[in-house]
Amino acid sequence: MGVCEKLYKKGYTDKQVAEILDVKEQTINNWKIAHPIFFESLKDWKLEADRKVEEALYQRACGYESYDYKVVSDGGNMGSHVEEVKKHVPADPTSMIFWLKNRQPDQWREKNHVEFDYKNAPTELLKDLAKRAIDELENENKN
Repeated sequence: MGVCEKLYKKGYTDKQVAEILDVKEQTINNWKIAHPIFFESLKDWKLEADRKVEEALYQRACGYESYDYKVVSDGGNMGSHVEEVKKHVPADPTSMIFWLKNRQPDQWREKNHVEFDYKNAPTELLKDLAKRAIDELENENKN
């Protein structure tokens, strides 16, 4: 496994890889153009890193069980031994929200829906709103 492959599989960006290799980022971009196989491999390496993060995010969103080991002393009589300890990591609401907002944005995005009953609004308010809208359009056209 080459240096570039290791770095990209660990999640490094083009800019970071360029810094480590002591080249300009443009050099990396030139390599992509000059060597299509490198470019395709690079995309696969980046995708592998992304999949690892996606899997970790999914596990964190759902919660998971893991195992740890601890050394238990027998009070000095028989020495000590190692015990496997099951650990439960609960689901993380922040990870759940992030996952759902990105995977199902139409259902989970934060919606700011404001209804305005213009038919029953006071005339002065409508005139003020119309003037503001016209002013905003004029300012946009100036820029």
